[in-house]
Amino acid sequence: MLNKKGFSLIEILVSISVALVIMTGIFNFIQQNIILKRNIQNDYVLNEFAKEGIEVLSFMRDKNYQDGRSYSYNIDSATPRKVILIFNRTTNTWSISDVSSSETIDNCSVNNTCSIFNNNSLFIQDTSGVGLIRTNFSRLITITRNDANHFTVASESSYKENNIVKKKMKLVKELWDIQ
Repeated sequence: MLNKKGFSLIEILVSISVALVIMTGIFNFIQQNIILKRNIQNDYVLNEFAKEGIEVLSFMRDKNYQDGRSYSYNIDSATPRKVILIFNRTTNTWSISDVSSSETIDNCSVNNTCSIFNNNSLFIQDTSGVGLIRTNFSRLITITRNDANHFTVASESSYKENNIVKKKMKLVKELWDIQ
């Protein structure tokens, strides 16, 4: 007659194996959800930075109307113009800063000429970067004059990890002279 007072070594090993398989599945599920959440957040931020580029240029055009200037004053030129948007934290105003016409969202992300910085949860582009925390996001805007009455704004944003661009987003809008 067998003693039924305890578990055998085989029963214990089988129980531990089953528990480990279940725990591994749970940890993999949690890990995949964390990665998915980060990717969704990055997609959202990319979209917001690209939209902000379009909105700021639209605002600058409208401000030109209010100030009695040409709709394209200080915005476009005869040739395609590559720019970043600079937010002045003292005056709370936007300005445009030109970058090399050969810049693309890929190379300016890697060489940090169009990086976005974090300044106390205010995400900005700044040519100096002094006292700011560099994020993994970048934005480059291309302004192209189509004719005397309108120009095209292409706002591109990117996200990089380990100096490699992982994801890009591009939004394009036509801005017209509405007078």
